[in-house]
Amino acid sequence: MQNLVSKKEEEERRLKALAEYRILGTKPECSYCREVKNKEGDWMHLEKYLSKISDIRFSHGVCDNCMEKHFPDVIEVWNKKDFFEDGQKRFLES
Repeated sequence: MQNLVSKKEEEERRLKALAEYRILGTKPECSYCREVKNKEGDWMHLEKYLSKISDIRFSHGVCDNCMEKHFPDVIEVWNKKDFFEDGQKRFLES
């Protein structure tokens, strides 16, 4: 029974967060750093804001375009034919 109550409460919380997000409509967003204004008027990182009003959680990585732009030397090494095979052999031998 407790599990059903917890699930219902969680669902209600999610619906409330979604409704709040929809009501807010367009949010002011900085075109440089991508921070948004919360309802108190404070600037917050977009990921932090969305995590605060919903159950969205973020993990970070590097997309292909940014990898090429910011880490071209890594791409060059990765593109070498035997890079991963050599690394795997060295790992297994250690």
